[in-house]
Amino acid sequence: MERDRGRADLTAPAGRAAGEGGARRGARRGAGLRALAPTFASYFLFGLGYVSYMTFAVALLRDERESGRTIALFRAILGSGSLLTPAWGRALGSRPLRGGRGFAATLAVLTLASSLPLASAGPAALYLSAFLFGSALMAVTTAAAALVRGRTAAAHWTSAFGALTVSFGVGQTIGPLATGLLSDTPARLHLGLLASTLVLAPSAPIALAQRTRPDGRRRCVR
Repeated sequence: MERDRGRADLTAPAGRAAGEGGARRGARRGAGLRALAPTFASYFLFGLGYVSYMTFAVALLRDERESGRTIALFRAILGSGSLLTPAWGRALGSRPLRGGRGFAATLAVLTLASSLPLASAGPAALYLSAFLFGSALMAVTTAAAALVRGRTAAAHWTSAFGALTVSFGVGQTIGPLATGLLSDTPARLHLGLLASTLVLAPSAPIALAQRTRPDGRRRCVR
């Protein structure tokens, strides 16, 4: 009995230490996720806004009775814009675009691209819009991933990337529901593109709120 009691006395401090260590790790992980709140919010808006653009841009061409060749060209230009993704990768690694600034830059390009069909009628504006949108579409994900890696310790990457995926997924889920409601209105096409622009517009300023160190290096929460 005394031997068992002594053994329990020895293991109790170790158990408490393990519990306290787990609590500290959980607190650090929570602090790391909270530090990424602007990134999560911007990525949610990205998931919400890009769906409206992809839905209504092609629908607008069809409504204006553009030929199938014109629509196919629009899609080809949208895809060709992704060829600039490597250039974005190099730019995001440069000092001026480190941290939230690079993420904000990609979102600002998407916002500009989604607004072009509203500013000018005709396929030319849509073609330019498609190229700009396609060029920044994948770069948004690259920039968001870089922020997660730079702001959190490697041990917390799984939870941070999980939260990032959830924020995008929620936006991507709400997007089709919202576009479905807009499609029932008389001015559905232009209103849908306007909604895309209005949703994407605040994402860039929010991304700029992602804090960095005064020397420009991303702070890593351990």
